[in-house]
Amino acid sequence: MSGFAVYVGRDRPASADQVDQLIAGVEGRGPDGVSVRQIDNVTLVHGQFVTTAEARLEVQPLHQATRPLWLVADVRIDNRDDLRASLGGTITHPLVTDPDFVMGAYERWGHRAAEHLLGDFAYAVWDGERRMLVAGRDHIGVRPLYWASTSDGSLVVGSTLPAVLNAAGVDLTPNLSYLADYGRSMPVDPAATPYAHVHRLPGGHVMTASMEHPPVIERYWFLHVARRHVDTATAVAEVSRLFHQAVASRVRSEGPVAVQVSGGFDSTSVAGAAVAIAGRENVVGVAVVFPGLDCDESTYIDAASAAIGIDVHRLDGPACGPYDFADEVRRTLDLPSTPDSKWFVPLYRITSSLGCRVMLDGQCGDHLLLGSLEGAATGLLARGHPLRWRRLMHRAGFNGSAAVRHTAREVVRALVFMLPAASTHAIMSRFRRRRTPGFGGFIQPDVAGSAPLPPPRQMPGGWKRTRTHRQANYLGDISWFVDLWDRLSAPSGVEARHPFLDVRLIEYVLSLGEDLVTAGDRNRGLHRLALAAVLPSATLTRTDKASFNEPWVRAALTIALAVRNLRVAPGSTWDQLVDFDGLEASQSAIEHDPWPADGIWGWWNSLSLCLWLEKNQP
Repeated sequence: MSGFAVYVGRDRPASADQVDQLIAGVEGRGPDGVSVRQIDNVTLVHGQFVTTAEARLEVQPLHQATRPLWLVADVRIDNRDDLRASLGGTITHPLVTDPDFVMGAYERWGHRAAEHLLGDFAYAVWDGERRMLVAGRDHIGVRPLYWASTSDGSLVVGSTLPAVLNAAGVDLTPNLSYLADYGRSMPVDPAATPYAHVHRLPGGHVMTASMEHPPVIERYWFLHVARRHVDTATAVAEVSRLFHQAVASRVRSEGPVAVQVSGGFDSTSVAGAAVAIAGRENVVGVAVVFPGLDCDESTYIDAASAAIGIDVHRLDGPACGPYDFADEVRRTLDLPSTPDSKWFVPLYRITSSLGCRVMLDGQCGDHLLLGSLEGAATGLLARGHPLRWRRLMHRAGFNGSAAVRHTAREVVRALVFMLPAASTHAIMSRFRRRRTPGFGGFIQPDVAGSAPLPPPRQMPGGWKRTRTHRQANYLGDISWFVDLWDRLSAPSGVEARHPFLDVRLIEYVLSLGEDLVTAGDRNRGLHRLALAAVLPSATLTRTDKASFNEPWVRAALTIALAVRNLRVAPGSTWDQLVDFDGLEASQSAIEHDPWPADGIWGWWNSLSLCLWLEKNQP
């Protein structure tokens, strides 16, 4: 994790105030120093955060000695050996640090460099020969990247919203479409932000821009994987290999790495693999516990600690003080994070205090390897096995008419995502207009109905090319969440890394049938078999999954009380967006019965939208 920003002036260089805004926007991500370089009308700013031994050798902004190429990057490259073999003899730039590999790739392949990189990265190259800026972001979008055009046609690109928003001098006009989707728990446009004039570069995209032409954004990666027909043994061996490769790439660090050990399958798998690869002396466990609550996982954390052989430093989640969401909004200018920030932010601070600048977690493992017994059953029925369908649906908890209804829904979902992008777009648009407030948030119906969905080519999760419901779901909202995890960890000086977001692992697992993912007719069947060597028996035999609804809602209610006292002027942006009567009624119901199964996300998103509006809109 580091930070950078670039200002490309159309007719003049950045003013002193704009340079100050660029520096202020990235210095929170650069505790090891901020560097500035001016080349004609181009200003490059880099905030250094050292997480690997090679990073000590970095000098950014990075210059290619024989050509007028300048690079700033927030990057960890995982295919260094492959790149060294591909680039050897074809470039002049030395290959030592991670930014060197990005520069070498650009020297060889130009704006197509991102297609040849693996890892977590965001970068910007000023190509003085072509008078062109090229920016790229990793496949999933783990490292953040924003951009905006100024009123005079200049361009600003950066790692944070404040760097871009303040240096570009754009107004704070809200993006009503984005906010309406967020408030109703719909997938948000990954190319958008809460502000109409500031944009995200989505994961898997590159942007090229010059003073003669407006920015052009191209997608270089699609989640489009053909079905693999392999036996269970082959799938088990390959998932094990790819997972260990993903963890090995992410334990590369200058010092010890922390692993969040929650007690579940995903984080315990990461901890076990990290110890197997890096050794016990280089791995530190951290965990949040919930004494006295049903969701407390201390028993499984103890089992993981004993089996893996590492100490786990614990944080009492309910004992954490209230999290200051208002301060977060002021600092990041973005929508607030989620209620579990109350304990995740202190956990990042503990990680930093233990001397760890890197923390691995099990985020998104559920999306990838949990599997769906009902999905596997639907596949059996489609292949003409009604008795096996019935048995598996029974195991999933669906019998009789409930099994039929659920199977019908699975079929409809799969068919929707097999349609052309334009048809999927139309169906999603119709669905949004009909979505009920109790499930989809508390946004005024006229706003929700009029705000356009992003065009098909920008639909989140690669829906344009996706052919299964599981693939579409996997990446649907992940880009928003990885930005959130980055914002939460950065102030503590911790780089969050996510092995389950390794693109090589994702592409392989999503190419397998649901019957393989649920091998043995069990959720996590493939996971249990592939990672048995690093999982304690207590975890391997688990059939339950903890629900953190109770502490989550308790944390959310601390904001609810503040929002209840807000006074909203008729005709304001708030009044146009939020159905306060519906929100108030839902809030009263949740205070009376705090653990509802449905409607929580819609309620929270609408609530946090109110907090953002209070700090950013009249």
